[in-house]
Amino acid sequence: MGNKVVFDGGSANLTVPYDDAVFDVVTGIWTHQAVDGIIDPNVTTVGTKAIFAGGRSPSYMGFSSYTSGVKIYDTATDQWSRSPVSLSEARAELAAFTEGPLAVFGPGQGSFFGAPNNNVDVYNNLTGHRRRHGIHAADADLGRLSRSKRL
Repeated sequence: MGNKVVFDGGSANLTVPYDDAVFDVVTGIWTHQAVDGIIDPNVTTVGTKAIFAGGRSPSYMGFSSYTSGVKIYDTATDQWSRSPVSLSEARAELAAFTEGPLAVFGPGQGSFFGAPNNNVDVYNNLTGHRRRHGIHAADADLGRLSRSKRL
C-alpha cells in the first residue's frame, strides 16, 4: 500500500499471537501494534485501508475459536483500529477481494466445527457499512461472483 507493507501478526501455534507490523520501505522503519487477539485473518485493500477480517482467536488447550472481528490499518492516518462493523458470523479461511469501493469476504469456514458456509460480507469503503449476501453454494467461486457484478 503505497510505500508501506502491512503484516498481520499471525501465530506460530495458534496460542500466542504476534504483534501486527508495518514496514515503511522509504525510511526502512518498522512499527508495531500491540497484539489484538486475531490470528490468521484474511485481508484485502480498498482505498487507503488494509482490512483484516475473520480468522481465529487464540486457542485454549489446543482449541481455537473463529472470530467475526475486523481490524483496519489506514495508510492515510498511519493508524490501526478495530472496526465497529464485524463480519455477519465468526469464520476463518475466507476468500477476500476488492471490487471498486467494496471489500468482499467469504464464504470461509463457519463456526460449527469448521463447516463451510454460504455467506459473503461486503464492506463499502465509501459508506462504512457492511451487507451480508447469501450465495447458493458453500464452495462458491468468488472470482465468478465478482465478474457477475451482483454485489
